[in-house]
Amino acid sequence: MLPFGKDLLALPNLTSFGYTSLGYRDDLEKKPSHMEMVTVQATAGMVAGTCSSVITNPIDTIKTRLQVIDDFYVGRPSVMKTINTLLQEDGWWGFYRGFGPRFLNMSLYGTTMIVTYELIKRLSVKQA
Repeated sequence: MLPFGKDLLALPNLTSFGYTSLGYRDDLEKKPSHMEMVTVQATAGMVAGTCSSVITNPIDTIKTRLQVIDDFYVGRPSVMKTINTLLQEDGWWGFYRGFGPRFLNMSLYGTTMIVTYELIKRLSVKQA
């Protein structure tokens, strides 16, 4: 039994929502081309990767600092001490060290995942 009930399963099909929001309504002749759909999906993957990078990069920077820093006589610093040190040394930009490679990685991953998922979904649906 699902803990969230049947309401979640009754959500509208997101693909049909996408057609409707793009102004296609129920007109199958105006259905977007394959290239238009791939472009929208690739853009969505890139935006998802960007959001993920912006949100998780500061957390990953703090985690990496905690793993690398080891004061032999004092012990490991706390998370708050690491954050304060990072702010003092580099300011707010210090939280986004390594953002470029992470952004490329997450954007390419998001794009590849969404486009591949949609392609496999489209190929696995039985034609009526």
